[in-house]
Amino acid sequence: MTSLRRRDTKSHPSAAAGILCLVLLAIPAAEAVTVRVVNGLSDRRKKLLVHCKSGDDDLGVKYITAGGEDYHFSFRPNWWGTTLFWCYVAPDGNSHLSFTAWEDMDPLPSNDYSDRVWLAKDDGVYVWRRIWDVDFKFYKGWLPGRDIISPYGHIKGDD
Repeated sequence: MTSLRRRDTKSHPSAAAGILCLVLLAIPAAEAVTVRVVNGLSDRRKKLLVHCKSGDDDLGVKYITAGGEDYHFSFRPNWWGTTLFWCYVAPDGNSHLSFTAWEDMDPLPSNDYSDRVWLAKDDGVYVWRRIWDVDFKFYKGWLPGRDIISPYGHIKGDD
């Protein structure tokens, strides 16, 4: 008489790892997002200082000339939903502004993972998003003075 062995039905760690890999492969990678900062100042002699960074990447200080020149960068949001880029801009030595250029947990309604365009004009900064059926929206006016960027990467006095 043959004996029937009961087959072990417990999961094996390698099977669980294989299933996890299949699930991760089935989830599409986040699409690349582009953030663009445009110098729309009326005085074409003014260069706009732009400094953008995230917790992981400091993109360095750039100077863009007026007349619609821009600075842009692209990235893929991380899996954890914590991607955040901020930018500091200054049109001259008398005014400045910092803003959240892109954030997974976007305080603006209807986060759509689309590109952002930030336009610096004489009265402040404007923002455009693909989902809006309007042109640029006024974001914030220039703050007086020109704060320095601390060695730790945050803006002093611009809360």
